[in-house]
Amino acid sequence: EHIDFLRLDMEGSEMKVLRASQTALSKVRLLQVEVRPDNSWRHEIPDDSTSLEALQQFLRPRGWKLLWTSVGMERPPGFGDALFVRLKALASRQWFVGVGRVKKK
Repeated sequence: EHIDFLRLDMEGSEMKVLRASQTALSKVRLLQVEVRPDNSWRHEIPDDSTSLEALQQFLRPRGWKLLWTSVGMERPPGFGDALFVRLKALASRQWFVGVGRVKKK
């Protein structure tokens, strides 16, 4: 069983949700997360930063790769979204692109 795509837009609680959902996260192929610089939602909880760097530091050791980000394209700087792909799904080509599925050859 797997989840093809999961989007998190939790108004600053993305990291908290990711930490609490590691079992479910292991079933996800593509993950889109809202990014905010300098922990702008949750100044009082430094470990719950939703910056692109914090998200990458959390996800990379768990088998995720940054595939795309709108950070740097939007104003103010540092805000946007990030799309991550599980390396296992990337290697097996089991992920979606646009509206068509990439088929394993």
